[in-house]
Amino acid sequence: MEDIPSVVAKIVESAKAEACLDVKPALAAFVARTVVLEAPEEFPPDQQLTERDVVALVKRCVARLAEADSPQMETLRMQVEFESVFKATEEHLAAKAAEVAGRIAALKNAVVSIEANGGSEFELINNVYRQVYQLLVFATCDGQEADLAVEREVAAALESVFPKIGVKAFRSLDHEVQKQQMDELISIVKGIRVFNWHLGKGGVGLEDTAELVRRSADQLLTNVRVEHKAAESLRKDFESVLVYVHRLPAGERPPVADMQRWRQELSNRQQYLAFLSSLEEEAKQSLELIGKMDDELVDVLESLTSLVKMRASVPKDQVYPKFDLVAEIRAEMDAELKLIRSRHQVLAALQAFSSSCSFTLDPKLVGLADSSEPARDDFGDVLSEASEAPETKFEGDEEEEGKEAEDESKGSDRSSGERRSKKSGGGGHGSEGKSAGGDDRPKLIEPRDSTEFMSLPLQFQGFCPVTVARRNGLLLAGDPNLGVVQWRGTHQVFYSEEAMAVFLAAPERIMSELLSVTRAQPELIQLLELHEHFPETAMQSSMSMARGLRGAGRQQGGQGGQYGAKSAKVDAATETPTHFVEKHIDPSYEWNEWALRRRALQLVNLRNARTSSTQTVKSHFRRENESQVYLPRESGTQTGLSKATNPPRQHQYVVGLRGLASSKFVRYRDGSGAQVSAEEVQSAARSAANSGGPRSTVVNLTLEL
Repeated sequence: MEDIPSVVAKIVESAKAEACLDVKPALAAFVARTVVLEAPEEFPPDQQLTERDVVALVKRCVARLAEADSPQMETLRMQVEFESVFKATEEHLAAKAAEVAGRIAALKNAVVSIEANGGSEFELINNVYRQVYQLLVFATCDGQEADLAVEREVAAALESVFPKIGVKAFRSLDHEVQKQQMDELISIVKGIRVFNWHLGKGGVGLEDTAELVRRSADQLLTNVRVEHKAAESLRKDFESVLVYVHRLPAGERPPVADMQRWRQELSNRQQYLAFLSSLEEEAKQSLELIGKMDDELVDVLESLTSLVKMRASVPKDQVYPKFDLVAEIRAEMDAELKLIRSRHQVLAALQAFSSSCSFTLDPKLVGLADSSEPARDDFGDVLSEASEAPETKFEGDEEEEGKEAEDESKGSDRSSGERRSKKSGGGGHGSEGKSAGGDDRPKLIEPRDSTEFMSLPLQFQGFCPVTVARRNGLLLAGDPNLGVVQWRGTHQVFYSEEAMAVFLAAPERIMSELLSVTRAQPELIQLLELHEHFPETAMQSSMSMARGLRGAGRQQGGQGGQYGAKSAKVDAATETPTHFVEKHIDPSYEWNEWALRRRALQLVNLRNARTSSTQTVKSHFRRENESQVYLPRESGTQTGLSKATNPPRQHQYVVGLRGLASSKFVRYRDGSGAQVSAEEVQSAARSAANSGGPRSTVVNLTLEL
């Protein structure tokens, strides 16, 4: 299929050019999906559309958007407008919160990134302190402009919590630790301002947020209930008239087109009431939530008052956590105030559809329907007949209808409960375990069968699926007092016992017929919460998502429960005996005297026993010892003088060893110990050789290096 944005753009342009309609892209996209859903053979969703198909699709969508006084189209517009406005308000609140958080983060980064830049330490401390002060002024006022009185109060609180003398120690911390301490400082200063406001001695610019939330929620409740009352009266008129005309013989009924128009108008009012009920639930939840917050805030402030009263100084570890808790509760109150005020914008957008189409119900027909006052069971005799829309036949229908005709011919006087029991496979008014067959068969649950009966989640927003399937989209609320049918993990309620019997006999058939009707009337998809079956046409369920986020609430460590989390109320019972049997059994008691003597001998023997052990080299249980030694340090000394000695070295060698055998050895010595030079030795050797031939001489030579 062609890219959805391009098709939507063509629809918006064509609607503005041809019909002078200012269509929102969300509505154009939703209408395009519904047209494709109604005619999948003309516009295959899994194939690429040709240019001709795109032109036909755009033309059909523009024609539907241009329908005047169409309840079906107005219902679609209402759904898209409600979801769009709701989502826009949520995004606006989130964007504002993100903007303030980003500005606070930038101020904290500016504090931790301050450097000396060649200045003195005193200037550095002043710069850090000034930046911290600006951060506190911005954070305590939630980004709003602060007047002089607020700035003075913040400065006094800052000086008492974080004096200038602590800046030096603050600067020595890690950057992340500094940011964490700045967050704690913001909470403490906010708590101090709220506490001063509680005492009437400060808190300039602060208002009673709890009272503002109550007023806004009460005003929202009042406006919603006024709208709800008018729409509810009109809904009852439509229901009574449609039930009345369906009980009339075929020849006396109004035209089929008029009945279809009334069904569409009823669907429009049902959707309008569903949105009003959602806003009413939001207002009630806000009142309950702000009551819990206000009670806890008052308790904390009173404990702070009693703690600081008549005392010159109070330990920080006692008051700072309470100031932090006060700031946290106050922040949640401010968020709740913004949220409940945004709901007024949603209601204003919804009120535009209070009479967006004309309602064609004849007052005379309303009077006839009210005077007849049909019972719920009287509507069941036409559920098995063919509706105005063509009905799909399933295998086994003829056999079932034949059995019903046979029962009627026999003049059976069974009660409606017995007929329901037969069609549900013998379930009747039994317990929850009495199912109609296997796990895939429907199972009847009655109020007395389950302790959580009233808290069961109902499928199709509590509307009867049989009337929707068999009466071409007729929305009638089911009656839980008749019982709840559990099937495939879902719980359905029905308008009458006859409608319940029809579903119990063929649940898959009813579901198939319901989906066929819904495919032809796409405004029922959101109203009956059938997004799982039609994911291509599902709009974002903003209301359910917001309620889930708010219901999660906040958890406090020991300071209360969860805000906004509804506690599940169930009936539970337990059985205890009237008289408890007390047992006095001593497990260590011994009645045998010989056993006691044996035990005494064992204890005496144990006192004289010794335990010895021997450890060998090959023992498997020897210890692994490790020791650690400290090696001696390598040390050296350095002196200012460098000394050395030069002792004489004596060398002794023999001269003339290669002489004749008759050579004589002569030892030459200098008796005076004087040194003998090499020339004198050589001269003595020559004189000895000249005197008697070759001689060997031992020479002692002393050298001084």
